[in-house]
Amino acid sequence: MVKVGIPRALLYYQYYPAWKTFFEELGAETVVSQPTNQAIFACGNERAVAETCLPVKIFFG
Repeated sequence: MVKVGIPRALLYYQYYPAWKTFFEELGAETVVSQPTNQAIFACGNERAVAETCLPVKIFFG
């Protein structure tokens, strides 16, 4: 079975119910990322340039 990860960031999380239904109808298992924490932020902060907004830094993490 295929697994599809959906991040808790940006519009992916807002439209999670639609994405979940879509992928499950295709026979895939959906997995949502863990709640945002300091480690996720730190990882995204290292990968993004300084001018990047917080939601995008969290997405990168």
